[in-house]
Amino acid sequence: MSILQLPETAMYWSTDALFGNQSVRRIMRRDKFNKISQYFHINDGHQNPPRLRPGHDKLHHVRPVHDAILKYCLENYNPHQNVSVDEAMIKFRGRLSEILCLP
Repeated sequence: MSILQLPETAMYWSTDALFGNQSVRRIMRRDKFNKISQYFHINDGHQNPPRLRPGHDKLHHVRPVHDAILKYCLENYNPHQNVSVDEAMIKFRGRLSEILCLP
């Protein structure tokens, strides 16, 4: 969904050849996605400032899960001496609003 951005989430499941996305439809049903989006919140959303306000966190609802996975990865992944990661290694034409900075 971050690669092909459509105005409305429901358009990803459209049968229209112009808007529909076969990959999304093949992976998950629309109703299942809507239920997961509706109920999968770990944090209280009322504690997060509104969008475009200082301190707003886009990942607030799932921040504890995100932080736990990040901590686990940092503790258990030991890269070897000859590891190179560059943004030009994999072609990507999408947009990302989050910036990842690892300690």
